[in-house]
Amino acid sequence: MRLKTAAILIATCCGTAVAGPAGINGSWSGEMRQIEVNAEAKYPMTLTLAGSGGTTNYPTLNCSGSWTKIATRSGYAIYEEKVTNTKGATCIDGMVMVKLDSGKLILGWFAAYAGAPSLAAASLEKTTAAK
Repeated sequence: MRLKTAAILIATCCGTAVAGPAGINGSWSGEMRQIEVNAEAKYPMTLTLAGSGGTTNYPTLNCSGSWTKIATRSGYAIYEEKVTNTKGATCIDGMVMVKLDSGKLILGWFAAYAGAPSLAAASLEKTTAAK
């Protein structure tokens, strides 16, 4: 009985963490707007989501990211992003929340660096694979 109860609790608590909201899987692209305490920047990004993870590319920043889904609630999916820097880039790891709305993937990103918040947001369009 305890095992059955534990299985029900796990399924209720964490079962949606892998599945995610319908329609977010696939390739997305757009412009990210990042706001720091003393600066603001815009840069292109691409995102590919599949199942419980994803990958990002920030070509003008010379970095990319690997996403791991940590939760799904009320149509939002929350990911941890681990960044890989190349060519002297200084991108940092962060937390990301996404939601599909009106056919666009709305993205919010957060990190803390040197005692200050770093925030970014984007409205991404679904892309189609090249033929």
